[in-house]
Amino acid sequence: MEIQTEKIISHLFNQEIRFEYFESLYLLLIIPVLLIIQIFYISWKKKKLSNLFTKNLHSKLILFNSNTRKKIKLSLKILSILLIVLSLSQPQLYTYKKKEISEDDQQKNHQHGNGIEIMLALDISHSMLCEDVNPKNRLYKSKETLKKLVKKLNKHKIGLVVFAGKAFTLVPLTNDHNYLINTINKVDTKMMNLQGTNISECINKSIKSFNFNNEMNKCIVIISDGENQNDSDISEILNTAREKKIFIQTISIGSIEGGLIPLINKNDYKTDNGKYVTTKPDIKFLESISESGNGMHIYLEKEDIQKTINQINLIEGSNYEKPINKIKEIKLELKKEKELYIYILYIAFIIILCDLFLLTAISSTKFNKI
Repeated sequence: MEIQTEKIISHLFNQEIRFEYFESLYLLLIIPVLLIIQIFYISWKKKKLSNLFTKNLHSKLILFNSNTRKKIKLSLKILSILLIVLSLSQPQLYTYKKKEISEDDQQKNHQHGNGIEIMLALDISHSMLCEDVNPKNRLYKSKETLKKLVKKLNKHKIGLVVFAGKAFTLVPLTNDHNYLINTINKVDTKMMNLQGTNISECINKSIKSFNFNNEMNKCIVIISDGENQNDSDISEILNTAREKKIFIQTISIGSIEGGLIPLINKNDYKTDNGKYVTTKPDIKFLESISESGNGMHIYLEKEDIQKTINQINLIEGSNYEKPINKIKEIKLELKKEKELYIYILYIAFIIILCDLFLLTAISSTKFNKI
């Protein structure tokens, strides 16, 4: 059976000493026992010497057996025993190494929970028919993106809100992700008569769809070109989301150059005063929403949706902190540098030699002087 490595000294100059055979350190209890025996032996020896010899000879014997010499020899013996016991425990020196936690590692740490509640908010305003992205148009690409999200987030409860000038809940929170994907396939701009891009309304409708009687964290994922035309109460609704600790992730879609808006059932494009209308994504507006909602924004034309998936998975168990910060987490890893027992044995051997030879020579000199 593998013996558990135990540590006793931590964070010493970013290093740590561990003992492979920690139970060997219990042998250190021998030291106080030896001290007690030595004290009784010295006391017994003094009494015997005083009874056997005259005072003059006794004083010379005491000089030969000086207290200083005894203390030095005893200290060396105890020190050598201490070092031998330490070497038996096989001490090892470890050094702390900093390591950045990868997104994959963090995902593994969150894969066994109960999940969170997610409301997907899909923009179905006419501007989403713009054909400035591949494949087809903004709406088609948004739907394909949401389906990928649903497939990757299969342990979470997910619902769907669609919005333009108004918003309504198309699919309540559910674990039936197949039904949700089939519904996303059927979403069309014709579902909404009142046009515009009312993001405040979609956030409000999403908030009302959550179940606040459970302890699951909440998240709204908005995918839109961001051309908000009814933002008068956006600050108020974002404050409400913050108070309820709801994370908001945003995904912007559309090319930077923008494009024309096709007219439904007509082979033409939307005009204003005889000029074609160009629609461009309002990326900064969507960034500000995710920033306010402790979330993350991605621009779909340049960034991978996997970033959003990772962030959503990290929300589980988070105390309404920005999950994006967790990507920068640093953990300390211990790396074994060297075995220390051999150095300790060397020192113990030198001390034993000192006890045997050096002090013997000193005592011989004193004996010759008597």
